[in-house]
Amino acid sequence: MLRLPKSIGMLLVASVVAGMYGAAHNQISYTISPGFFEEELFPRFHIPLDLRNRVGATFVGFLGTWWIGVVTGLPVIIAGQLTRRVVEARSRIILAFTVILMTAFVVGLMGLGWAASTLTSSNIRPDRIAIMHAGTMHNFGYAGGMLGMILGLIVVCWRPRQRGESVSPTTD
Repeated sequence: MLRLPKSIGMLLVASVVAGMYGAAHNQISYTISPGFFEEELFPRFHIPLDLRNRVGATFVGFLGTWWIGVVTGLPVIIAGQLTRRVVEARSRIILAFTVILMTAFVVGLMGLGWAASTLTSSNIRPDRIAIMHAGTMHNFGYAGGMLGMILGLIVVCWRPRQRGESVSPTTD
């Protein structure tokens, strides 16, 4: 079992990595639609006028996602502690964090693809299309983080059968 200080350290790492992911993710979103930030995110996060650019998008990304590291990391760390030896738990938890990040990224891109194919000038005002695309990518990214947490829990908890182990339960 991991000790409490190491668990807190891993949770802190998960939060920082999630925040950094959000900061990087927002660079893509800002490229798609600066208007999404101007209308939605900069006011919500009280970003000063002189930082309402890519720097502000970076701050918004970090502030908007660090907590996802806590929400997704805590169950993974606890599951790792309960189901694994220390060395094995650490490597499985790190693998689970990677799964969470990759799932959030891929699902976010899928959301952008879905938005690009369905939210068009035939059903959205032309001046709102890019804003809707960026917002959809954001929403899908959060959903991807939650899906990634479920997949990460599977990574941490799953135990492959040992060589020679029976497929069916033994009957006595």
